[in-house]
Amino acid sequence: MLRKFYQNGRSALRPFPTSIFPWYPRCTFMGYCCSFSVFSNHLIIFLLLSCFNRPEKDNRLNDFTIKHSTSYIFSTMQQHPTITTLFLDIGGVLLSNGWDRAARRQAAAKFSLDLPELEERHHLTFDTYEEGKLTLDEYLHRTVFYEPRPFTEEEFRAFMFAVTTPIPEMIDLVCKIKAKYGIKIAIVNNEGRELNEYRIRHFGINKFVDFFISSCFVHFRKPDADIWRIALDIALVKPEEVLYIDDRAMFVSVAEGLGINGLQHKTYEATKENLAKYGFVVD
Repeated sequence: MLRKFYQNGRSALRPFPTSIFPWYPRCTFMGYCCSFSVFSNHLIIFLLLSCFNRPEKDNRLNDFTIKHSTSYIFSTMQQHPTITTLFLDIGGVLLSNGWDRAARRQAAAKFSLDLPELEERHHLTFDTYEEGKLTLDEYLHRTVFYEPRPFTEEEFRAFMFAVTTPIPEMIDLVCKIKAKYGIKIAIVNNEGRELNEYRIRHFGINKFVDFFISSCFVHFRKPDADIWRIALDIALVKPEEVLYIDDRAMFVSVAEGLGINGLQHKTYEATKENLAKYGFVVD
């Protein structure tokens, strides 16, 4: 049936009457003349016909060629959608995590704090801080300065800011992709306002990012799916046009549940290789 279909369809490949329509855009393929629209719409048919028109004694080779060449074509065409926008996390992707467990452990050691007490108070109130409903001063009063301390709040705040370090190779990679391909870049992250603004400005993230959908700004935090929905609305993009990069597998999974392409960041080399699969190739 397939052979009969393509034999009947060969009328689309008959020599084109160029003497009648010399202006008509046309293309030559395997000795035939066809319009660009026919050529673009039936490229795969042409490839198949090149196999069907071989002598019958080559049928076994033809069948093998048809099967494997067409599967390659379709897999290549459907491998990845066109990405116009990157959604990025900050902590663990562009910078070290902000005020995480390791940083709190360092703080407890440096300032002689009761670590279990600090951790309990932190977990009771930090979500509220990240959602932008507490200031950093209020957070510190609840977790550290609920009793007199031999150090100042300014000293403790300075320590909190100082523990952040950049991941320079990832920042450089994103900047190169932005410069070469001109795509939109949005940050989708959980962070309290004061820490967030310091990290963004101090490490120059605002110089290459177009939008900041941070939990402290929009009052939703990951894994609430609404934070990604807001990001899609602000960037004016469809989910399939977005690639979201985060170091946490669960957050990537939630974004994928909304139709967003997801990529879990583990190492610079792996992320660079995976970005190349979406067409973002940089030196």
